[in-house]
Amino acid sequence: MSMDDLVYQGMQSGLAWLKEIGAERVLVRGELTGLDLEELEALDADIRQLPPGYSGGNLFNGVYGVHRKGRWEALVIRGEGQERPAATARHRFTTDGGMRHLGEAREDLVEQWEDGLPFIGTSSFAPEDVVKVLGCDRIGRVRRVTRMARWLRD
Repeated sequence: MSMDDLVYQGMQSGLAWLKEIGAERVLVRGELTGLDLEELEALDADIRQLPPGYSGGNLFNGVYGVHRKGRWEALVIRGEGQERPAATARHRFTTDGGMRHLGEAREDLVEQWEDGLPFIGTSSFAPEDVVKVLGCDRIGRVRRVTRMARWLRD
């Protein structure tokens, strides 16, 4: 019997689940704060965040997991519909009915991934910031912020 390739969980349980399964790619739509932000930063994954203005259609606050190409990916939603009870399904059974939001989340993740910007999280720097290098008189511009398991290298 084949496993369900689409999963929806509330925010807290969903972020813990992403760490447990080792999600490789995560796209964030909306603004995370507090513990949610810290949980997300702890993931060893390629994390991107959509700029403001992306609408969600029929999705709900929480974490949508998508298993495709042999790996888990996720869409984290904040600021859309109210959280719902956890749900799982096979992609082919989500074209209508109560599981439709699972299929829509998969489509949004695939279609919007390239629009995501590098996830900055709690770093004090962002790309294009002008900074002075410690220990010398040189200034420079931040090209990228790279997250490394539980800390940031700016």
